[in-house]
Amino acid sequence: MNGTSTLINLVLSQNSSDNNVRIGAEMEFNRLAAENPSQVAHELVRSCAHESSFPIDVKQSCLLHLKRLVPKFWSMGFPSFIGPPIQQETKSFVREGLIMLATSSTSSRIRSGSAYVIVQIAATDFPDEWPDLLDTLYNRAIENQDPISVMGCLAVLNDLFDDLISEEQFWEGGVGNKLIGYITYLLEQPNVSSETKISAVRLYLTVLNTLSSTEALESEERKTSVISHIKFAIQLFLSLIKESINTTSSSDSVQLVHVSLRSHLYQVFSRVLSSFMRQISPSDRSSLVHYLGEDLWYTSKIFKELFVDESKSVSIVKIEEQDDIKGYISSHITHIFETFSVLQGLCCIFETLGPEKFERFFTALAVCSQYPKATIEDYTDDFNAFVTDATGLSSNGSARDSIAEFLTELNGKDSTRIFEFIKSQPAEILDGWVQKETLLFLSEGLFSNQEATSLKNGLSLTPYLESLSLLISPKNAPHPLLTARIFLLIPKALEKFSPENSIESLGSIELEKIFANISNSAEEDNKELIIASALISTTYWRNIENFEIQKLGKKLQASILKACYALFEDSEEDTLPILLEAISVAIGIDNHSIFEADFEENLSVVDLILQISFKDPANVQVTIDSSECFESLVKDVGMDNFLQVCKKSLPALLDVSRMTLTQPSVEFSPELYLSLDLLGSIIEASPFAELPNDIFFYIFPVLKELILKTNDDQILQNAGEVFNKLMQKNENLFINYSDPQTNQTGLEILLAIVSKFLSPELSDSAAMHCGLIVITLFERFQSCLDDNFFLQLLEATVKRVAIAQECITIENLIMVFCKLVLNTSPLMLVDVLLNMEMKDASGNVTDGLRILLPIWFESFEEGRGIERIQQNILALGKIYSLGDARLESLKVDGDIIPEEDDVIITRSMAKVRPPKFTQVSVPHKILKLLIGELGFQGKQPDPEDYVVEKPEAGDDQEGWEDMDDLGVPNYEKLRSYIESDDEEEGESSDKSIRDILIQFFKECVSKNVANFQSYYELLNDEEKTTLSEYIIFT
Repeated sequence: MNGTSTLINLVLSQNSSDNNVRIGAEMEFNRLAAENPSQVAHELVRSCAHESSFPIDVKQSCLLHLKRLVPKFWSMGFPSFIGPPIQQETKSFVREGLIMLATSSTSSRIRSGSAYVIVQIAATDFPDEWPDLLDTLYNRAIENQDPISVMGCLAVLNDLFDDLISEEQFWEGGVGNKLIGYITYLLEQPNVSSETKISAVRLYLTVLNTLSSTEALESEERKTSVISHIKFAIQLFLSLIKESINTTSSSDSVQLVHVSLRSHLYQVFSRVLSSFMRQISPSDRSSLVHYLGEDLWYTSKIFKELFVDESKSVSIVKIEEQDDIKGYISSHITHIFETFSVLQGLCCIFETLGPEKFERFFTALAVCSQYPKATIEDYTDDFNAFVTDATGLSSNGSARDSIAEFLTELNGKDSTRIFEFIKSQPAEILDGWVQKETLLFLSEGLFSNQEATSLKNGLSLTPYLESLSLLISPKNAPHPLLTARIFLLIPKALEKFSPENSIESLGSIELEKIFANISNSAEEDNKELIIASALISTTYWRNIENFEIQKLGKKLQASILKACYALFEDSEEDTLPILLEAISVAIGIDNHSIFEADFEENLSVVDLILQISFKDPANVQVTIDSSECFESLVKDVGMDNFLQVCKKSLPALLDVSRMTLTQPSVEFSPELYLSLDLLGSIIEASPFAELPNDIFFYIFPVLKELILKTNDDQILQNAGEVFNKLMQKNENLFINYSDPQTNQTGLEILLAIVSKFLSPELSDSAAMHCGLIVITLFERFQSCLDDNFFLQLLEATVKRVAIAQECITIENLIMVFCKLVLNTSPLMLVDVLLNMEMKDASGNVTDGLRILLPIWFESFEEGRGIERIQQNILALGKIYSLGDARLESLKVDGDIIPEEDDVIITRSMAKVRPPKFTQVSVPHKILKLLIGELGFQGKQPDPEDYVVEKPEAGDDQEGWEDMDDLGVPNYEKLRSYIESDDEEEGESSDKSIRDILIQFFKECVSKNVANFQSYYELLNDEEKTTLSEYIIFT
């Protein structure tokens, strides 16, 4: 390599717009890197140094190439390592160079890029090969006292803490004390800049996650230390907030750095209030409420001038030139209300602030709830933007969002006070529609609050609804956004205030008024916005307690569909799901009459659903909502209506597959994925035990061809799910089917498809549903399978589970064996698997049982889902109950063997030192797993536990012992308790997971099932205690 210039030319050429130049440069760079990675790494770092004359973008490219180089050539700790490794001397140079760049470069991009590579290298090197990393960062920051150096160190520490610092290192290795001491030192220094303090608080927020974790309570010493620190931190952070507010109040300009600092401090308090509420004294809570109120008043004036009025007179001092002013202010308001949200559960804001300051709090609250001018323009220009925000789907949170959330959680006393202020606002300040809309928005938030039960006092619903109707009367020419707000408010008001005996009549009348208002409105420019709000409002009707959607009537059914069709053409993204949700409401009114609904000539509800769905087939919510529409459409309908749905939908859905099959290769497309999803929904929702013959013969040939011809993961995953649903509906038709072109029987095709899904060549994603397909095959078609094919299929299933990596794929495959144990015979399965000759991952010959059981046990520990857990427990219990000596001789992993001398295993050490396990027999392992699950289930809340039962008079519970008095009972003592228990056994399907386990263990103890006594003696004290606690006292 001819020096630095050659390397830099190759780096620059890789950004060339000329494809040939770019590819050539990449190939040459990769060749040089593979030939001498140490020299390339050295030159890349040297080119980024301060003394280097290269511009920032070139230095940034060098760091990017170093980031790509490290995983391939740094060390074997990286999974993608190919070698040769970079020399140790070069590694030291690279580490030092990166630390220097991250803590001294004036470019934030270079600091950020360097920090990334530091963390990347530290993943394998820290602490073993880079033990002084943290000390170097601390010392460099403290010694230099340079803001750039300090912020660079804090940024690296933040990234390191997030990715690399383990709990053991934090608590036992001294890392936690160092970090906390360093952070508080910086925050206490009066001469440290606000920018630096922001970086310190960011790091503290990361540390706070560990301080509030369960590990912080593991010892009394640790708990005392954490609480002592939190009490100190509360005073420190309160003083910082007070100081920042005072600085802001005395300034003629708005300095975003102070706003940002307080935002970060409020985030700290939100966490501290949630995790350490007892450590915050009433006086400190009061101080925080007053500071927040003062800050909200100040920020509301900025918000109004900058965004509501769009005044140019406000002077803003940015932190960096590219700062988003609106983003900073909105984020700050959000953090203020997040902190208020936690505080309001601990104290009454009104009582803390007093009447005068609370009124000012309400005024600021209302101001921050007003629509900014830019937002009004966005909504009136495009109703889709309104829908996105109104439904809470925007990725950009606004001040309004945080206020709405605050109001829905607010305590009853403060909610009542705010509603009183809303009702008492003088008419002269409500001349503008913006102010009216704001108060209605605040009301909507309060109406959604379950705690605000006293709002009903003094409010008569009918006059209130009439006043809302008057506001949006067409003769008053209301602004469309005011109309939209009232449409959204009405169902919330009905839900909050309507008496149970009048909700049905009022509900229908008010929704009819909404759609009548649309018809009578003279507003044409923004009619779509009004229609959109009406449809969002329609979806709220489903949430009104004691209101039956069916009461809305057929007229409203047609009105809803007509509104959906009117909006459909210009609808995008988040609006499309709302159309489908509204259609779902219309279907819910009457899924029989909807087939005759008259809303558009030559268009049915099925046509409308399909048109909306395929307008944005990649939209996940569209897929979910359209599937629900079809499920609702065919629920409990007669054959004629079901066939009508199929006639309208299946040709369009299957045409997508047919078109795909004409292509040279069958590849994924959003349209194909959606069509398969809807097809599966229709099949599954069919109200009949078997699909009509014509429907089956229409679907099956296309579906089987699609599965057999494609190798696309997503198509196979989705088509496999649909195929399983088809199998469950039509076993007789499968058996009698014959392919007219190949003369293959339906059963032969079925087995070919199952074999494909079990093929080791398929990815886990493609084979996700193969376990469910095999279960259906065994349950519904076993009588058609000869013994030889059954064994082949079972062996293929074991081989498939042996190579599976994804949890869901493994769980589905394990369910095959659960079902076989429960539906046939556990002994038969054990016999078959033991006689199954296979090769393990190392190529050694073994049997199927030794392959399967370790995977099954690991899956049981990781898997969740009530039905799956129940099935696994019952199956494993039956295998244990065999008492088979062959299972006793088979050893599997038991407990982790602790490291000697309490050595802390770091992440880098764990890569080369995998944990070691004790070896236990299969029956012993099953008992350990089930006891572990019993302990877990016992900790889950039980609704019955909240029923306080008063003891009978004279009942002193004599004869019962406390668990502490029992100690760890031996087997005979345990058995003596169980034998006196005459509780009747019920069906397993009616029992909870905990009850199933308790019943199993009671039987094991009382009857010494499968020599339970010998295994009980092998359990550790914790397991014995768990078992005794639940089977004696339950």
